[in-house]
Amino acid sequence: MVKLIQPFAFGESNSPRDGRQPVAKPRQREPIAASEPERPIRVLAIDDDEGILENLAESLSASIFATKTTSSYQTFSQELERFDPDIAIIDLVMPAHDGMDVLKALRDRAYAGEIVVMSGQDGHVLETVRRVASSYGLSITGMLRKPFTPDELAAVLTRVERPNDDARISAALSERRIRPYFQPKIDLATGRIAGAEALSRWYHPDRGLLLPHTYLKAKQHNARNSLHDLTILERTAEFCSKLNGIGQTLKLAVNFSAGVVLAQEFLTVIADVQRRYGLAPEQLVIELTEHEATENFEELAERLLKLRLSGFGVSIDDFGTGHSSLSRLQKLPINELKIDRSFIMGLTEYSDNSAIVRSTIELAHTLHCTVVAEGVETTEALNVLQSLGCDMAQGFLFSPAVNESTFVALVRDNPFVFTDASTLSSSNGAA
Repeated sequence: MVKLIQPFAFGESNSPRDGRQPVAKPRQREPIAASEPERPIRVLAIDDDEGILENLAESLSASIFATKTTSSYQTFSQELERFDPDIAIIDLVMPAHDGMDVLKALRDRAYAGEIVVMSGQDGHVLETVRRVASSYGLSITGMLRKPFTPDELAAVLTRVERPNDDARISAALSERRIRPYFQPKIDLATGRIAGAEALSRWYHPDRGLLLPHTYLKAKQHNARNSLHDLTILERTAEFCSKLNGIGQTLKLAVNFSAGVVLAQEFLTVIADVQRRYGLAPEQLVIELTEHEATENFEELAERLLKLRLSGFGVSIDDFGTGHSSLSRLQKLPINELKIDRSFIMGLTEYSDNSAIVRSTIELAHTLHCTVVAEGVETTEALNVLQSLGCDMAQGFLFSPAVNESTFVALVRDNPFVFTDASTLSSSNGAA
């Protein structure tokens, strides 16, 4: 069994830092031993313009980078295997194989690193590329508009966490600098907070508040990801117990990759955490990312079935953007489906989005699943979702992910209870 980092008491400052939510005060820790040197960040770039490749190589000549460049799609594909880059920099418009071919090559090799797209195309094209990459399960760190300066390149690359930083991540988990923030899930019949999704955040001493894609390889099951996911589960269960203690019985959801769910110790850890914190099993919801495919689909279905039979909730996150199919939806024993924000954000502008959301809600209800809409940002989208019979919603219209103390305040005040659209808008502004 994976040994979890044991919880301990901690305090939060009441005053925001630089406009951010209050975070736990980090403890002093011993420096990392010199016997654990950091390897360079490996960068692989492809462009048909040799001049741009030369500028890239020169801009990335610092010792923290190991850089390879090529104008050949075949060479790029080979180096994906041999070089195993942490960052892939790709051009979109190339004569033989364009950027979409490169993205497909990254997808086919289950590439788990970061991607930087450089192009002179307009913003609509670049945003479409980002959406397509997301549907492939790929992470685009940034877009560089040609021509770009070395400073602009550096600004994009500094968002990427240095690889092989397991010791620092473990220390950050132990010190609660990596810990869950909670985004409320709103009951669309009443406007009350019905639960929350636990979202990992790292308050980094040098780089501020980081999102998980900067410090985790989301598509890889490894010791780092298991430790992270199970520690976030531990912290979430601890917080759920605190909420129970103040009379707020809510369901909290934690994200897991398929690889972590398939780990030998997973079911034992889930049951142990639930018992130690005195939670009802239904208070913990396991959210399975939709971006992943797995060769062990039948085993995954069996694991999820065991969770359901034990009373835990099982949800598919970001439905419609990854390896979804009616067959997968039919075979996985889920009781919650979350519609990806990419369909919600264009709900009132694009008839296709409305049709997809309507059909998804009807399908989910036929399968006796609760439906949660992600990325709700406008009252117009909220009104459409209510008219379509969606059960719950989360998004910036209500609240971003917040720390524990702020979430407790939201639960106590319940500022989103529906009276009319103007009241909702006013309440959101105050929050």
